Amino acid sequence: MTELNEIQKKLKAKIPFKWRVQSFSKYKAQATCVSYIDSRDVQDVLDASCNWSDRYYSEAGLLFCEITIYADGKEYKRADTGSESNVDKQKGHSSDAFKRAAVKFGVGRFLYSQGMQRLDADAVKTSSNYPNVIDDKGNKIWDLTKHINLKANKANLPKENNIPNNLEDAKKWLTEAQLNATLKATEVQAQKVLNTFKMKKEYKEKIISKFNLNK
Repeated sequence: MTELNEIQKKLKAKIPFKWRVQSFSKYKAQATCVSYIDSRDVQDVLDASCNWSDRYYSEAGLLFCEITIYADGKEYKRADTGSESNVDKQKGHSSDAFKRAAVKFGVGRFLYSQGMQRLDADAVKTSSNYPNVIDDKGNKIWDLTKHINLKANKANLPKENNIPNNLEDAKKWLTEAQLNATLKATEVQAQKVLNTFKMKKEYKEKIISKFNLNK
């Protein structure tokens, strides 16, 4: 097995992700939500897994990002373009191109297997409004990721995000499923889990031993 194969195993590991609204329905008061990771998450995974670099260039009027991974005495390159953001077009375009190039190495590819979440909204989408996502009581949801994860827990369903999110109030006990997912993640994510969650002594020792972390 080549060095690149070993690196890609790490790059493909599931990591904590967030949720955002993808769209609001024009026919009923409903929001479609999708999971995502941001460019800083991608950088953390690459930093913990390999030596890499990126560069940006224009081709046929499009902005591309090319990521290079150095392994096996070679340079492995993957490139892709992205789409503009509604907030900051240039920054959003480069960030999206970076994430799409990283997907070709396996980073965040697990997101494509995550299901969409459909939540209630306070209005039907029109050309002149931007609805809010609301909970069962009609209150605006301020933290979408927290709400969806709590909803999954209350329904006693497996969480979409098996590795725990680093939420402010997430000082909970680590489950066996979350432990197993953490052991397959990166060193950076494992350290976040240790800092965020309460856990059995044996769980903590397994994580520390796996990644050779300081106690």
